[in-house]
Amino acid sequence: MSYLGAFAVIIGVYMIWREYSLFTGREVLVCRSFSRAVMDYREKMICYMVSPKEWAENYSDECLSEIGFLDALREGANFKEAYGAVCDKLCITDELNSVLSGCFDRLGEGYLETELKTLDVAIEKLRCEEIRLSESVSKRRKATGAVLGAFAVGTVILII
Repeated sequence: MSYLGAFAVIIGVYMIWREYSLFTGREVLVCRSFSRAVMDYREKMICYMVSPKEWAENYSDECLSEIGFLDALREGANFKEAYGAVCDKLCITDELNSVLSGCFDRLGEGYLETELKTLDVAIEKLRCEEIRLSESVSKRRKATGAVLGAFAVGTVILII
């Protein structure tokens, strides 16, 4: 019976670590999704001068669709309104939030050259933030795995 309890503790700790890993990986996924979207919009804006609504109708991303960002754009909202509607649903860092809100606040206010500069700055900041987040998430996963593993081993020793 004690072996069954030890096995249950190990499985439970593994499930906790797995859920934590998925949760922290979501930050990187959101950053990567917005980065790709901004790059794609920049490309479409240069070539075809599409509006946010037209762009969103032809763009697909599972993460951005899931949070409702693309749906808000498809309904006619501009980038600032669409991001404002979904930013409360996102679990992102303050740095990423400031990059995205700064980009979307200024988008649509100027000429093409101004828009391109705004998008270029946002793309560069999003790339840097994605790299920083990837490294941070990797370190947090390892540290959490080590702590949870030590907890599991200690609990198993006590049970047996």
